[in-house]
Amino acid sequence: MFSKKIIPETSIMTKAHLADCTSRTESERFPKLQLKPLPKRLEGSRLGLAERVILPSLKQSLARSMVEQQKRLSVAQRRRMRRPVL
Repeated sequence: MFSKKIIPETSIMTKAHLADCTSRTESERFPKLQLKPLPKRLEGSRLGLAERVILPSLKQSLARSMVEQQKRLSVAQRRRMRRPVL
């Protein structure tokens, strides 16, 4: 997994890179691009309020699956309790 520990070798290299003057001029080498405005939506593509699709809420389906899972769990627990101990 990800470790937050920094080894000394990495910290020394990072400090050297930040202290180096050439690293600051590298950002100036990239050409400056013009900002393009975002395309506007076409007027014909807008849907009326009645034509929009309404999706069902996720909470209902999650609640149902949780209820089903709890039922299955309780059935499994009842079966375990009914088994005779050998």
